[in-house]
Amino acid sequence: MDNKMLVVIDLIRGFVKEGAMAAHEVERIVPNVATLVEGALDEKQKVVYVRDWHSPKSEEFLRWPKHCLANSNECLFVPELEPFQRHVSVINKDTHNAFVVDKFQGLFKNKVYDEIIVTGVITEVCVFQTCVSLIGFIRANGLKTKLIVPKNAVDTFNKPGHSANLVNQNTFEMMNKLGIETPDSYEF
Repeated sequence: MDNKMLVVIDLIRGFVKEGAMAAHEVERIVPNVATLVEGALDEKQKVVYVRDWHSPKSEEFLRWPKHCLANSNECLFVPELEPFQRHVSVINKDTHNAFVVDKFQGLFKNKVYDEIIVTGVITEVCVFQTCVSLIGFIRANGLKTKLIVPKNAVDTFNKPGHSANLVNQNTFEMMNKLGIETPDSYEF
């Protein structure tokens, strides 16, 4: 059996349902991610939920509106992911990049994955930064791990001057140049 890990980034209410950073259009990926979570768990693969969990003095608030304060409703996972929560690892982050969190790095101690599948929001921020660090780690350690970001399982917000389709397309192109695979979809 292959050794895979599915990472779900920031599919929480504060990015999908409510609050200053909510982008309701990203709801379109939630069923796809829920299907991936269910498939990964059925295949006995590692599943990790990563979520924004900010202190009131988070450095992010210098650039972004206050969002996802620790223990707030905005930090709750979207309802479609809640049924699986007791079967997954949960990692809180007070930064864009999940890879810099000690608990996330701990996932790689004495463990090598054949594939890491990354999903979630926001494509060009938290997903991209985490993937850049992951691919750097993979290469620096001479690993053969495939890093995969299914296009139908990541998304960004859409507003004037920020076309979700264009931003996603540009981010996927940058990922491809780094050696990150971006298939249209993925199946366990």
